[in-house]
Amino acid sequence: MKKYIFFLLLVLPAITYAQPGAHVYGGISALRFSNDIMTPEGTAHRGYHIGLDARLNPGDLYFVAGLCFHNLNLTASSDKNYFSIDNKMQFLKMRVGMQAHIIKFTSALQIRAKVLLVGTRVLDYQRSSLPGNFTDINEIGGGVLFGIGAELLAFTMDLSYDLGLTDGLLDVEGSKVHVISFNIGFFF
Repeated sequence: MKKYIFFLLLVLPAITYAQPGAHVYGGISALRFSNDIMTPEGTAHRGYHIGLDARLNPGDLYFVAGLCFHNLNLTASSDKNYFSIDNKMQFLKMRVGMQAHIIKFTSALQIRAKVLLVGTRVLDYQRSSLPGNFTDINEIGGGVLFGIGAELLAFTMDLSYDLGLTDGLLDVEGSKVHVISFNIGFFF
């Protein structure tokens, strides 16, 4: 874990150096594997996330790059508690893509949309807690994130859906990982 924290401390300043702005945020997430044994119907792997995205150019259409850390329950549950993590599954998402202001009510209030490519690196989980005959989680994954958000002055609110393009379980076809996230943040 120390090497990941060290990596973040080295990379985050490089991402945000001399850029038009940074977006710091946190919120809740619900993850579902497309495999019903891993995530039975009516359940999800719930938890929280924190992240930092950099806007890489000015204007209404701009590039975004960032990192987002997720801490979720490996055990799927119908319980809606996002902050009680009994059996953790932690991963880091590296995101890059485009974001645009699509509606400008005023200069202080705007609606924006984004499409990002996402690379995921699993940092920690307990193999012994995997249900069924599953032996391992793919530690590297990828997907596409679609999101919509609002900005009021420097405050932000976002809803996003991460469509998994790779299988989340090792050697199990049809185990894509999909994540829906809601967060609030601050842009500076």
